This record gives sequence, structure tokens and C-alpha cells, in this order.
Amino acid sequence: MTGLVLLLAATPAPAQPLVADLADHLVAITAGFTGTEVVMFGATDGPGEVVVVVSGPSRPVVVRRKSRFFGIWINQQEMQFDEAPSFYALAFSKPIDDILQPALLDRYQLGLDHLKLLPPNPEAQRDNLPEFRAALVRNKQHEGLYVTEPGHVTFLGERLFRTKLTFPANVATGTYQAQVYLVRDGQVVSAQTTPLLISKIGVGADIYDFAHGPSMAYGLISVLRYAGRRAKATGGRVVLLYVQEPVEFQHWSGVSEIMRDEKRQEAEATLQRLSEIVNRISGQIPVVQLREGNRSEEVVKLLNEDTNISILVLAAASGPEGPGPLVTYLTGKGAGKIKVPITIVPGDLTDEQVDAVT
Repeated sequence: MTGLVLLLAATPAPAQPLVADLADHLVAITAGFTGTEVVMFGATDGPGEVVVVVSGPSRPVVVRRKSRFFGIWINQQEMQFDEAPSFYALAFSKPIDDILQPALLDRYQLGLDHLKLLPPNPEAQRDNLPEFRAALVRNKQHEGLYVTEPGHVTFLGERLFRTKLTFPANVATGTYQAQVYLVRDGQVVSAQTTPLLISKIGVGADIYDFAHGPSMAYGLISVLRYAGRRAKATGGRVVLLYVQEPVEFQHWSGVSEIMRDEKRQEAEATLQRLSEIVNRISGQIPVVQLREGNRSEEVVKLLNEDTNISILVLAAASGPEGPGPLVTYLTGKGAGKIKVPITIVPGDLTDEQVDAVT
């Protein structure tokens, strides 16, 4: 497979000023799906305002402007935006313009006016950028995917809060991020991100085929089961990392971009399917990371960036070719670059054998 999926079980973080969670971490889309609501609830350690942002998986979006030519409407100009959230909604306990300065709204992308929606070369297209950006937002609002009216975060007493997140019938599948911010005295003093998986019902059969098919390198299902059961037993959460190898196609840059986008979509689909497996095992939607680069280097980077990760779980190939290049590197030359223990799960373990050690 082009990207290698790694699992890292993270222990719960120390007590924070802000704690939040979703009533449901999985939204199942059936044939008669007409939209749904998901309740988010939480608590703070004292006074403050709460802002909640929900964003869907980002995708490249092309916006076209049509002009009338001899009585026929044709596409005259277009602009591509590299990363546009497929869904965006905002809720707050107090209007964000009253509690945060514009610079912080830009930094945390709070509100549609502060979303970073940019083409590949914004300087070269800055004259037309405002018009096309406004058209992108307008189109998404028309589809009900960029929520026009912000929701309200309600406090139940001084510390407990809740809000409802509404998703339309045409919401895209994938892993969503619900980000919660605690604001005091004009500053963001704490933040938390909670994943939400929106998936079409009936993917169980696909997951079974995926799990037992020939594409599963290095006994991935064994390591999924081990990490999920360990996270459930310890109260932690699994982190899934998919490292996509860089696309090197020097002759035509356009072809290279298409290939990169296809690989990214493939990676996102894989992570979505793996997330559902982990959710069934551990009872929690995992945190997902999708990166591009050298696999070994990206693993080391993530471990150094996220200090809440307490153990690295890897799968080892059971064939005569050895345990695999990543296991070989991290137990050899790269052993001194990471500061967490490594658990290596043999790829040929049965479910019963995995259960016996977890």
C-alpha cells in the first residue's frame, strides 16, 4: 500500500481548564437519512466563554464564473481553492467579535470571514480572490454546508455547557473535527479537539473485506485490535497515522497534482474505514493524522510533537523478509530518536491471541 498506517495509543491528558465531548461519535447515514443533530457537552474550571467550531474533511474546490456569450451561458473564469472544508458550523456562548480580536479570529479560523480559503498562488490571483472566495462561501451556504446562523452554547450553571450541532442530509462522509475553545479576557486559554465520524451504514461488509484482503500489509488488523483493546482498558485513545509518500512526477505539474489528490483521497478513505474498526473495538473514534513525507521521519516528528502519546504500537511482518523497514529502523538506527516505548505485534496473531495479552 502507498501509505503505511501506524497506531499510537495515547493516555488521557492531565486535567485541563476545558473538558468536552460528543454524545455520539458516529453518525450513520442510511438510505432515508434526512440530517441529524449531535449534542456536545462539557465543563470549564471557572468563568469564561465557549466557542465551538465543527469542520468537515477539506477538499480542493473549483469555483467558476459564467458569462453570457451570444445567448449562451459559458464558463469564462475559474479559480481552484486547495483546501476548503466540506462543512463548517460555529456556535458560541457570546458573539466572537465581542470576545476576541480579529487577529485571534484569523489564527483559529473562527467565523466564515476568517477561514483560510486560498488558491495555490494567492498573490498572482489577489485581484479576483475576494470575488471567487465570496462565491465559494455563498455556494456552500446555499447547499446548507456552511451554516449561516451560528448556534448557541448554553451554560447550565457556571461551569457546565452544551450545544447542538446540526448536520444536513447532504453532509459528506468522513472524519469531522469538533474544536472547542475556552476564552477569558480576550485570550484562548484552553482548546480541545474531538473527532466525529460520519459514515454510510453498511460499511461493515466492506471493512471485513478490507481487513481480510490482500492489501493488508504487516498484519494491520492484529495491531488495530491490540491498540484498540489497550486504549479501552487504560482509558486512552488511539491515534492513527497515515504517511503518504510524496508524488514525484517532474514532467507535468498538473499531472502531479492530480496524482497527489488521488492518493490523498485514497488515504482518507482508508483512514475512515480503519477509524470505524477502531471505534468498534475501543468505543472511541480515534484521532487521525494524514501526512506526506518519509514514513520513519514523520513517525518521529509526531512522537516529538504530541507529548500525550505514551506508547507506539507497530505491526511486524511474519514472513522471511523480516519485520518491515519501519520496525527495523525504529528498533535500530532510529531507536534513540523517540522517547516512548514500542510494542511490536506479530502480524500472524489470531484475535484470541491478541485478546489474551490485552
